[in-house]
Amino acid sequence: MSTGTIITKRLRSGKPAYLLKYDAGRDPDTGERRQRYKQLSGPEWNKRKAGQELRRLLTEVDTGDYVNPSAETVADYLRRWLTDFAPMGCSSSSALERYGRIIEANVIPTLGGIGLQKLTTAQVQSLYSYLLSEGRLNGEGGLSKQTCSNIHRVLSNALSTAVDQGYMQRNPCAKAKVPKVNKAKISFLTDEETAVMLKASERIRSDLLRILIVLGVTSGMRRGEMLALSWSNVDLDGQTVTVEQALEEAAGVLRFKQPKSESSLRTIEIPRMTVETLRQHRVRQAEYRLKLGCRDNDWLVFETPRVQPDGTVEFHPWPPIRATKAFAHFIRHTPVRRITLHGLRHTYITSALMAGMNIKVISELAGHSSIQITLDVYGHVLPGKGRDIAESHEQRLQAYWGPQG
Repeated sequence: MSTGTIITKRLRSGKPAYLLKYDAGRDPDTGERRQRYKQLSGPEWNKRKAGQELRRLLTEVDTGDYVNPSAETVADYLRRWLTDFAPMGCSSSSALERYGRIIEANVIPTLGGIGLQKLTTAQVQSLYSYLLSEGRLNGEGGLSKQTCSNIHRVLSNALSTAVDQGYMQRNPCAKAKVPKVNKAKISFLTDEETAVMLKASERIRSDLLRILIVLGVTSGMRRGEMLALSWSNVDLDGQTVTVEQALEEAAGVLRFKQPKSESSLRTIEIPRMTVETLRQHRVRQAEYRLKLGCRDNDWLVFETPRVQPDGTVEFHPWPPIRATKAFAHFIRHTPVRRITLHGLRHTYITSALMAGMNIKVISELAGHSSIQITLDVYGHVLPGKGRDIAESHEQRLQAYWGPQG
């Protein structure tokens, strides 16, 4: 059991002050006993209250809840968290880069100078209020509720680590009120609009964009999954593509990574129109490579040539940002509703749902980790499907049950 004493002192003003001297456990590295001091002064303190404070500190030491005093600021800790802790639970470099932007641009300017152990829920709440009202970096109003919610999630995650590591006693974000975010509606094309888009894509001069559109709307693959697809993962005879990796871009650097989750590793059957589009592309790609003298057997479906200073040509992945911009330009000039590149995936999934496909099969093809995720994102596009199912069920049973009424 830890022990401590109270030393009564007199300040220059003649008023009393109380110095608490107490054991704070042993140093985990040296094993030596650690002693800590805390001075209490002001009209709110007397000998009895000083004794209560000492007992509180000793109880924290004995129960393992004691946090050693530190002068580390919120800014110092968050930057250290980004380096030492965030990468351990982060699935991609782009996500880590996004965390860094949030911390540097949205959190540190307001909270950075506060001592980590002195940070309060009220200060965190004040940050959220400020961000909502005038948090835009260009000074033109506040951030959206979704952006504020994202900032809260990053900050709360970082401070939870601080609690786990014994840097602070409790997470100030835990009781802060976060803006309620309305679920965003997904944007997708109807089957009729999809047909219009595919017809328009036949006039595209870029092979890569045309194939990206066809593959995206007939496989439901994510952008990074398509751009990382190699020909070794395409079975043209079996009419399947297999997702084994994804492409991401962080700080201008392209790299391959594992897909979003274990369930994202999957094989997808594709229609004949997609197979033929891919087959024709592979022939053109092989002819171009052969003309340049490239004889390696495996390469990416979506690759771009780059001439080197010595005149040779190297092939690189198609950067995700460039693919997104190319699609955005195309869809702006196509007589269908405006969707994003990710909207091709939404279109594939909603079309399958509206056609009455088994939701478990759709969830697996989409690479979702559970059916619930599929329902949460796409359930609202199925109004009236319950009535269709009920009527179909009645029709199938009538032969055995007989007419009712």
